[in-house]
This record gives sequence, C-alpha cells and structure tokens, in this order.
Amino acid sequence: MKILTSILLTIIITTSIIAQPTQEDVYKARAEFRKGVQKGVEHDFQGALLHFNEAIKSNPIYAEAFLYRGLAFNETGEFDAAAKDFTICIELDPKFSDQAHFFRGVAKVGLGNYNGAIQDYTTAIQLNPDFIAFFRRGQANMFLEEYARALQDFEIALRLNPALSEGYLYRGMALYHLGLHPEALKDLRRASTDMKTNADAYYYTALARLEVKDFYAAVLDLDKAIELNPNMTQAYSARAKAYTGIGNNAKAREDIEKAKTLAHQEGEIIITHQETSITKKDDVFTDEEKTLPDFASLFRSREKTEAEAEKKSEETKVIELSKVSEPVKPPTETSNQEPEKTEKVEAKPVSEVKIEEAVPVVLTLDNSESGFYNKKLNKISPKGFGVQIASYTNTDNLLSLASAYESQFNTSVFIQISIVNGRRIYRMMAGEFSNRINAEQFRDELRSGDFPDCFLVVYDRMN
Repeated sequence: MKILTSILLTIIITTSIIAQPTQEDVYKARAEFRKGVQKGVEHDFQGALLHFNEAIKSNPIYAEAFLYRGLAFNETGEFDAAAKDFTICIELDPKFSDQAHFFRGVAKVGLGNYNGAIQDYTTAIQLNPDFIAFFRRGQANMFLEEYARALQDFEIALRLNPALSEGYLYRGMALYHLGLHPEALKDLRRASTDMKTNADAYYYTALARLEVKDFYAAVLDLDKAIELNPNMTQAYSARAKAYTGIGNNAKAREDIEKAKTLAHQEGEIIITHQETSITKKDDVFTDEEKTLPDFASLFRSREKTEAEAEKKSEETKVIELSKVSEPVKPPTETSNQEPEKTEKVEAKPVSEVKIEEAVPVVLTLDNSESGFYNKKLNKISPKGFGVQIASYTNTDNLLSLASAYESQFNTSVFIQISIVNGRRIYRMMAGEFSNRINAEQFRDELRSGDFPDCFLVVYDRMN
C-alpha cells in the first residue's frame, strides 16, 4: 500500500510540474515542428530530431511532435527511444493512436520484440484496417515462424492492395514454408518479375523451383540473385544444389567453396548445398520495398497538409479583410432617379424547360443510416447468433476487409452501423448461426487466432 501511494504521489508531482504552454510557446513549438518535418522530407533525420526536441521543449504536451520524433528515431535506428515517444503520443492524444500503435510496432520489430509488435499492429488494424498494417503484422509472424498466420495477413494485405509487390513475395515465402511449393512459385515468379532489382525475390523463386525439380530455371534465378548481391551466401549454397540437380558437380563444388568463404568472412554458419530452408531471421526483410510507403513520404504528406492549412487560413483572412474594407455604397436617392427598366422575359412552354437531373447519391458506410450491411452495402437483418470481431471508427478499407474475412472464415461477414454518444461506430460481425453451440465453437476458433477479444452476439436483440 505504501509503495502504491508513493507511486501515485510521484505521478501527481510529475504532472503538476509540467505547466501548460503559453501561446508564445505553442507558436514556437509549431515553427520548430515544421522545420523538423522539412528535414524529414530531405531525409536529414538527425536534423529533424534537433527541431522536434526544441518543439517538445517549448510544448511538452505536443502529441504530434512526439509522433514525428518517434518516426525520426525509427529512421536512425534508435528503436527504444522511438517506442517511448509513440507511447507518450498515444497517452497525450488518442487522435494519433492508430499511427502511433503502428509505428511502435515497427520499433518493436527493430528491438526484436515480435509478439509486442503483433499486439501493436493488431490495435492499429482495429483502429484503421490499412493494408500496410496487415503486411507488417505478417512480417512479424514470419519472424516467429507462424507461417499460417502470416499467410492470412499477406492475403488480406493483397486483397486491400493487389498492386503490393512485396505482398506476393512474402505470401510466396509463407506458402513455401508451409510446403505448398507450386502455389509459392506462382507468387514468387510474379514478385521477381515486378521487383527486378531485388535479390531476395530471385533467391526465393529459385528455392521454390528447387522443390519442384526445375533445376535449370533455378540456376538462372540464382545467377540473377548473385548478380544483384554477390555476397549472398545462401544463394551460392542453393545454386550448388541446382547444379547438382542438373549433373554439373564441378560447378556445384565451386559454389560450395564460395559459400564457405563468404560464411567464414561474415562469421556466419556454413550452409551446405542440401539446405534450402531459411535459416537466418535477417533474411525475412527484403533489401528493397518499392511499393511500401517510406517514412520520408509521411514527412512530405505532413508538410503538404501544413502548407494547405496555412494557405486556407491566409485565404480566409484575406476574404474577411476584404469584407470589412469594402466601401459601403451610399443610399440611392430614388426621388430624382428614374426607376430601372426591367426586361420582360417570355415564359417558355413546359416542353422547352430544361430540368436539371438530380445527381445520384453514392451510398457509402459514412452516409448510411444505422443498421446491418453486407459487403455490397445492402441493408440486411441477420438472424440467430454471430461473433463480433472488432469495432472501428474509421471506414477506410472496411468493406474490402469484410470481403477478405468472408473468404478467410468461409462465412458471412456483416457491418453494423450505430451511433454512440454522437459518434458513428462500425462493428464487424462474422457468421449467422441458427444455434448457440455452433456459434460458440466458431467464436473459440477465432479467439485462438487473431481475435482473442471477440464475443458472441444475438442478432435478434440488435436489429
């Protein structure tokens, strides 16, 4: 009890020390923040840190400054400091919670805390189901060798963004580890076609080819991987196996010796030509991720938002000033002036009157009324029992996500729109069961996976 009291006292004293910033401090903090954003745009993240430090010094409760300083720390590899900044941002302003949880997940991966990263990515997905969060969670699952879960994440990421080249690479890797080699080869071939300068894409394509005994094509892929990355030890080992498969033992021995030399130079475990599995966790991340947004792009988007907000503010000021400074016309003396002539307009026949067609309203989740909807946004009234997966306040990708979950769970998925305290809430429900036993069994399956907090619902009570 004494320890708890002293902790509470410390918190009270600490919070009381942080005084509210003055208006001058707020302006100064904003100015420093913008300078930091500009440095981030220029990829000068050390310079960005200096300005964000000044911004936070002037305004210690500036949540967005903590968020962007965390981004800069992620870029400089200071993951522990980054994670702390994202935590402070979450505590200061829930508005940034989805971004802060996502990037804290990135920091935790950098710290090797993959389970913690998955928890943060899951929270980010619940707040804003974006493709990149599913993709990163899949990568974290790959580190933990949870290939089935990783596969689910990559499949959803690709449903939300079919142009994600890295999604095909990583889904192919997950399929490869699950022993589904022909399916893996299909994804990996597409990845190597799309990512022509990525050595890993060619390397993993070759691994899948080795499993289906396509040795000649495997040699070509490994030639390309080694051309792009001459120090890729495991590529020489894999090519040795491919050469053995086509009967070129001399070339196989050369590659084994090369692999041994590289492994010795880099202090790695020597990989023999019989090994085709991924043995190093460092290999899970690719060297090049073309279609994934980089952190500098976030600084650019923030800078653009700031500039647009400033421009709008200035335009508003100009309009307001023009209204005030506009000269007031004196009242006209109607007694000495002739009345203005009005032009007589002939009425047109009804048949000639052009009637403007009403613009149809496109129905979206944002403008739909309360109730249940399916993935096609048709209003429905589900019956029986279901399972609530999660609730969201952001509708981005929500319908695509519902479609992805339908395929994953092989059951119907619904979105319920409701108003709570004047705020729109979007709840995602899965399944439509006529009896409680089947619904509970489905709930337990979801709880053992990515939805430990899901629970049973009775649709008849909610309609």
